[in-house]
Amino acid sequence: MANLPKSGLSGSGYLSQRTIAALASGHGGAIALIRASGPESGQILQELTGRASSFVPRHMTRCPLFGGGGERLDDALVCFYPTQESFTGEESFELFLHGGEIVIQKVLDCLRQLGAGKALPGEFSFRAVRNGKMTVVQAQAVSDLITAQSDRAHELAIEKLVGGQRERVLKLAEALRRLMTMGELGIDFSDQDVAELSLVRLKKDAAVLREDLARLEATFERGRRIQQGVSVAILGLPNAGKSSLFNALLGEDRSIVTPVAGTTRDVVRETLTVKGAEGSVLLRLSDTAGLRSTQDEIESLGIDRSLNAAQQSDVVIWVIDPQTQDEGLRVLREWASLSRQSTAQKLHVVVVTKGDLVSDGQIPVLIQDWAKQIGAVACCLVSARDFTGIEELSALLAGACSGWMGRKPGEWILTSEIQREAVGAAVQDLDRALSAPEYEFFAADIRQAAQSLAPLIGQTPTDEILGRIFSQF
Repeated sequence: MANLPKSGLSGSGYLSQRTIAALASGHGGAIALIRASGPESGQILQELTGRASSFVPRHMTRCPLFGGGGERLDDALVCFYPTQESFTGEESFELFLHGGEIVIQKVLDCLRQLGAGKALPGEFSFRAVRNGKMTVVQAQAVSDLITAQSDRAHELAIEKLVGGQRERVLKLAEALRRLMTMGELGIDFSDQDVAELSLVRLKKDAAVLREDLARLEATFERGRRIQQGVSVAILGLPNAGKSSLFNALLGEDRSIVTPVAGTTRDVVRETLTVKGAEGSVLLRLSDTAGLRSTQDEIESLGIDRSLNAAQQSDVVIWVIDPQTQDEGLRVLREWASLSRQSTAQKLHVVVVTKGDLVSDGQIPVLIQDWAKQIGAVACCLVSARDFTGIEELSALLAGACSGWMGRKPGEWILTSEIQREAVGAAVQDLDRALSAPEYEFFAADIRQAAQSLAPLIGQTPTDEILGRIFSQF
């Protein structure tokens, strides 16, 4: 594979042919998986197991593992993979160990002593791409599948992994190549009246492709929310019940809750998967510092971060304590105005906390009116003390966010910034082509547009892009 990322670390970068090893499963389970790959894999495995004979390829074998000095490390299941039958396209093996941390660390230490280097982020997938075992898009899909925390993220990752979403982009790429060929032919026949090769006709075709790519680029915000989650900022006055609500939604004491105003000084973030009628939705919750005027420098920094969290969020939950509703509404009106100006297509939810202290169980009329003024999708009453309304709020959030999650079966949706940049670059290339004065410039811009789509269509991207892709694994 050409154009691989270069590393400043001799013999230890992505270009290295060394044998590598790393934990390929999560920590804390009953079983741990360690994977090794590279030219010395077979030899290292024999030394680790003390076996003189070779392992049967792709066959699970139970055998002991030994460290330096003959120390017995574990009884494990071992599977050896020849070059053509492995995930990476190299000689490799996998060890299925007991999941204790000390067992994992001892085996990894032993592998280092036997010559296996530590794998870089995404290096196993990188080698699979380098050796033609999968495309860059499929490698990214593996990462998306591992991190998927909602039904739709899982479905999208599976479709990308099996290649079901590539058809549309491949058609676009083929159309670009055809247009490039026609443009180059136009150079040779520019002095002849050939309708199909006229620059005006070619630009019309380019305009159609440009709009298709622009629509694809516009799917990124949906893809980001599906794969990475919907960002939700919880805002309100000090002691309004923001942290209590945050903890109640999570079902655990994540934020510190005290009667002292200003306890929360920084943004506390956690993820939560909520169930809705149309499937699960991943939320990225942010508990923020209370909004008020203060001379405390540290608290002021926390409040600035609260506003920044609101500006960058998809959803803002405005928390109001009914006992201080007048002051709360006065302050939140100003902050809500700033929030609406900073981010388009933001959803607002008004939550009245401490519902157990509301005698008639009704949301005050003033709060309901304010919720209508800011275009809130809902205004609800909850109590973090007895969890009244918390389940309903979770379902409400899932329903409110479901509109961002919809997609047609097989529809290609961009989920990574690198994919969005690739499509955006192709759109800019086509913009230049549409204003090109001559065939030569037109054909060159179309060729560049096709090259820009490399990260999406399985071709090898540039060194810089490959390095960025796999360093994020």
